[in-house]
Amino acid sequence: MAEQISLAKFKVLMGEMNDAIGIVDIQVRIVRETLDAIEHDFRSASEMWRSPAADTFEPMRAEFKRSADDMADVLLGILHRMRITYQNYLDTERKAEQNLTMQSGS
Repeated sequence: MAEQISLAKFKVLMGEMNDAIGIVDIQVRIVRETLDAIEHDFRSASEMWRSPAADTFEPMRAEFKRSADDMADVLLGILHRMRITYQNYLDTERKAEQNLTMQSGS
């Protein structure tokens, strides 16, 4: 016998999804602030370090900056896509509700 599938199994928990977006947003900001602080420390070290050995530090600092910016872009992209997905679900649920209301009212 086939299992009965209830509507509840398909329901998207919009409140939980919205909460997750808020948590990811906070964490993205924390990561970005941490990376900015590290970049600031790298710049400070570069400005104070005056020796031939310091010449090898700048390429490492520049590579860190590129990698940090790439990671921040990925995190912001994830957050952006989460927000789009959330809005798409809201729009779809509203449209489905309107369609059902129109059908039952006819």
